[in-house]
Amino acid sequence: MEEIKLIIDSPKQSSLSVDDPNRREVLWETRLEDLCKKWKEDSLSRSAEHDKKAREMKRKGTYLSIPSIVIPLILSGISNITSDLPLVNSSLMAFVSILTGVNVFFNFPKKQQQHFEYSAKFFKLSIDVEKEMSKRKKNRIAADVYLEKISNDYNNLTFNAPPL
Repeated sequence: MEEIKLIIDSPKQSSLSVDDPNRREVLWETRLEDLCKKWKEDSLSRSAEHDKKAREMKRKGTYLSIPSIVIPLILSGISNITSDLPLVNSSLMAFVSILTGVNVFFNFPKKQQQHFEYSAKFFKLSIDVEKEMSKRKKNRIAADVYLEKISNDYNNLTFNAPPL
């Protein structure tokens, strides 16, 4: 059997990362601060809109759920009185079925939960921006790094949020 030697010539790499000496850090400027403030204001606005929509979903779910609970309770309590009127019992139970069907079809509780969740997420994003902008420029995260983080968070929230 013949011995084969393989020689690989590769540049020496160190385990330490070396920054590009020609790259300069992006400094905080007024236009970058204005962009962050714009995202903050828009996030606050979206937070309020999602909160309003969540409360609307809660109200609709409640309006449909309460009669669906109360009507059968009342009918069971007065069944002796309405036993002579089966059409009344049947009509009220059909009405309860329609209310329950509408509530299940539109799934108001799930929509409520999603809107409250995104309201909180948009609010958190606005707080994060406010916190970073309140620091002195020398104590802030590098502008390009922070803008990338905030724009990714903002775009992700905007893209995945439930429709208003």
